[in-house]
Parts: sequence; C-alpha cells; structure tokens
Amino acid sequence: VAHRAIELAFAGAGRPDVAELIREESGWLLGEELVRALEREVAEMLARFERSRLAATLRDPNTERYFELPFAWNWDGVPVHGAIDLVYRDARGWHVVDFKTDELRGRTLEEASASYLVQLALYGGAIEHATGERPGCALLFLRSGELHAPGEAALREALGAARELVDAGGALEPEIGESREMEESPA
Repeated sequence: VAHRAIELAFAGAGRPDVAELIREESGWLLGEELVRALEREVAEMLARFERSRLAATLRDPNTERYFELPFAWNWDGVPVHGAIDLVYRDARGWHVVDFKTDELRGRTLEEASASYLVQLALYGGAIEHATGERPGCALLFLRSGELHAPGEAALREALGAARELVDAGGALEPEIGESREMEESPA
C-alpha cells in the first residue's frame, strides 16, 4: 500500500486516498479500526517520503521516473524477472530504489539491508543490461526515511554468493525479505 501511495502521489493526481487503497489491497476484508491504523502508518511513510531529497529529485521535470518497472533479464543463463519499485534517471545517471517498510528495531542500515542485497543487485544488473549504464542502487526504509546505498562491493559479494548457490543447484529466492516484511504488516 505504501509503495502504491508513493507511486500515485508522483503520478500527478495529488495525494491518494490511503484508506481506499488499503481496502482495495485487502479485498475489503479488514475492519475499520485496522484500516485506520494502517492508514496512519502509510500516511506517515508517504509524508516522510514527500519531504525527502529523493522526492525533490523526482519532482524535477528533467528526471525520468518509472514506478513498479517490470523487467526480465537473462542473468548468464538464469532467467530473472519482476518489478522494480523505482527506477529513475537524473543528471547523474540511472538509479534503482527498492522501498522497504521494515522497522529497523535497533539494527543498523547495513544489518537491515543484508537480506535484500541479492534482490537489489539483480535489479541493478537488469537495468545495466537494459541501458548499458551501471545504476546507483539503494534501499529506502520508508518508516525511518533512511536511504541506504550499500555500495558496489557489497552488491557484487551478495550476487557472487547467490550465483555460487544457483550454480551448485540451489534455489534463489531474492525476495525472501519481502515475505518477511508482509508478515509484519500489510502496510
């Protein structure tokens, strides 16, 4: 819901009706008390995002931006596909941002980011393959408003370990963090 609220806010339609989005996403199965609680959480995340430097960059008319950008990529014989929360291009080049609704709960940004590095590295690889340019890659923790760019070395290391697993016949589940996130809160 938070992802969709941000996308709609930057689509030029103004601030979305968050309660309506929650009802649509939940299939109208949530009680009003829970809808209101989630609405407050998402409204706080959206307000924090709207005040961020990233939001200011996205408002620049010279910035190309794509929300929920679908992709398919052949990662050296391994098909990878999905949708990237945000891809944008500004004067510095291409950027990939993955939104996370996790609470940090005393963890550092590095600790909170660890389970998402493979996912972020795959997104970056797909955009590099499509554009010929290496994008900057970052995770935006919506509850705290903190943007974390793990750096190329950390992304390469995570992707290398994932590749070893795949080459050894293991299964790659880059969005494991997403399923944990959904267990905590549907926001």
